[in-house]
Amino acid sequence: MFREMNDEKQKLIDMVINSDNLFQSLFESSTEDFNINAESYKPQIKELQDLIRKVMDIDVKIRVQEQKNKDLIASQYPRTKIKTTKVSKGSLLKKYENNNKPKGADSLD
Repeated sequence: MFREMNDEKQKLIDMVINSDNLFQSLFESSTEDFNINAESYKPQIKELQDLIRKVMDIDVKIRVQEQKNKDLIASQYPRTKIKTTKVSKGSLLKKYENNNKPKGADSLD
């Protein structure tokens, strides 16, 4: 379920990036015309500004929700650290031998 949601999210992100690239390309090719006829494009520019604000608001909401989700997952599934100890081969071998001695057998050392 999580993987499917993540894949869907990635598809949507890719669509937004693609739309942004197309918009940037269109904007760059139209800049001169915008500068010459700025007054005639005022309503469209205002509408684009409003849409950009809405997109930015949605972006902030998504980021906040993603952080909440991340915190929730972290609280439910905390990462546990595994304690490791360095032991020399010699001491490890001695412990192994001592643990595997038959009971009651004395050492010949």
